[in-house]
Amino acid sequence: MELKDKTEEIKKINEKEIVKEFDPISNLLIINLKDNKEKSYNIKIDFRKSTAQNAEKAYNESKKYKLKLKGAQQSIIKTKQLIKQTENNYNENLKKEKDIGKDKIFWFEKFRWFISSEDNIIIGGKDAKSNDQVVKKYLKKGDRYAHAEIQGAPSCVIKSKDIEDKKLPISKKTLEEACIFSACYSKAWKQFIESQAYWVLPEQVSKTPQSGEYIPKGAFIIRGKRNYCRCKLEVAVGPIQLDDNVKVMCGPVNAIRKHTDKYAVIVPGDTKKSDMAHILAKAFDVGVDSVDRVLPPGGITVIKTEGVSL
Repeated sequence: MELKDKTEEIKKINEKEIVKEFDPISNLLIINLKDNKEKSYNIKIDFRKSTAQNAEKAYNESKKYKLKLKGAQQSIIKTKQLIKQTENNYNENLKKEKDIGKDKIFWFEKFRWFISSEDNIIIGGKDAKSNDQVVKKYLKKGDRYAHAEIQGAPSCVIKSKDIEDKKLPISKKTLEEACIFSACYSKAWKQFIESQAYWVLPEQVSKTPQSGEYIPKGAFIIRGKRNYCRCKLEVAVGPIQLDDNVKVMCGPVNAIRKHTDKYAVIVPGDTKKSDMAHILAKAFDVGVDSVDRVLPPGGITVIKTEGVSL
């Protein structure tokens, strides 16, 4: 058959109603068939094979698709189970956060804070604005001021009272704990294993610069003798009872140990803060956010636990 005749034959085949596409060069024949409900289907067949051979090929392919469909259905079931589990975990965490939210909110919770092993309240700024507020509003006669010997550390005020506003002396032990706290929440946490901090009297802390001095927001001038303390960058975190309220507290190990028998001791490490918050929240059975907001700013490693398993 001549090329012209072949072309005419191909054209005639393509003009047939059931033929969707016919191209013998590409070995392609797609026909359009309808079922008993008049629903159309495009079916690709090999016109070089017999009807039986095409039927066998279609049957084998349908078996493969059924296996794939079965695997897909199993994957869908597993995905739905995972979504359900995630929703349950989220709702559980949300409920815990709401339960914690029903607790009394103490005035010091808007800052970094901990209760010393001798029950003094220690507060620290979270940023430049709250550093200013901590000192200007809360540093009173009889209190003490602590700060790490590094830029990017919180200004800490050691109150000479407990959470019930009862007067308390400030011991050397509490001052050392405040210095540790300031060092651990400074930039030193991401860089060192030890740092140096100091404490001074309220009258040594000033926001008034001398001629030629400049004081950035959140910083203060310290005049006079500084009482230094070498601080190991190590704190503990755990749930404590304050009045009838459960609070997650992070601070020097001695302070945490005094107020709870369930805690984890942490140091600078490789685990992301957000990941560690999930691990600890599950161990303490509390909301993730209540842990995340009290942890030091950087990677974390747990070196010891008491009363919990991670």
